[in-house]
Amino acid sequence: MRRAAAMATEAKALFQNGEFVDAARLFMEAYAISKHATLIFNAARAYEQAGQLKRAESLFKLYLSMAGDDEAGRADATARLEAVRARLSVAEPKPPEPLPPPPPAPPQPPLKAPEARPRWPFVAAGVTALAAGGLYGFAYQQSGDLDVAKVVDEPSRRAYADQRDRAQLLRWAAVGGGVAAVGLVALGAVLRRRTTEPTGVPAPLPTGGAATPAAALAPEAAWAPDGAGGWRLDLRWSF
Repeated sequence: MRRAAAMATEAKALFQNGEFVDAARLFMEAYAISKHATLIFNAARAYEQAGQLKRAESLFKLYLSMAGDDEAGRADATARLEAVRARLSVAEPKPPEPLPPPPPAPPQPPLKAPEARPRWPFVAAGVTALAAGGLYGFAYQQSGDLDVAKVVDEPSRRAYADQRDRAQLLRWAAVGGGVAAVGLVALGAVLRRRTTEPTGVPAPLPTGGAATPAAALAPEAAWAPDGAGGWRLDLRWSF
């Protein structure tokens, strides 16, 4: 007990000299020996003066649980405990208020699936061009079979005229097929360009002299003699 008293006297001196943390430590060491509740109160006061409010709060609460019938001590400890808690409420920052939820995003228009590029005009143009080529080849064969030397009488003259007219008709049919193929290609180019350009937005002008898709696909048509007294359609494609 003498050791506990000596430690308590030393702790009191440290408290008076402003060494509050060391004083609180010695008060608690003295309490461990003597088990006197007043030493807990003194340690709480030292921690309060040192600004270690959490430790002071816990020791004041411990003292109140052990004070028993010491009304004066209980009243003093209760008042100091309330003061410590008031200081803690000021020292501890309040948690920030939650941020308001973000405003809902404006509704977006549904994405429109790109339209499929039409291919039928090009397919039809290819079929028509093949048919026109076949007709022209047949007409050329018919023209090649004409032989004026075989016209010796009226029936042969009629046969010669019929074959010549038939060859001429086939040539004109081939020419019509070629023109139709050109028209189908041009139509396909126009439809293909419309499906690739957004509605309401002007198409950008070509730069660097590059040809547009329609210009790249459009053929150049010219008439040329076929060597058999007729004319043929000469198609020239520019790429």
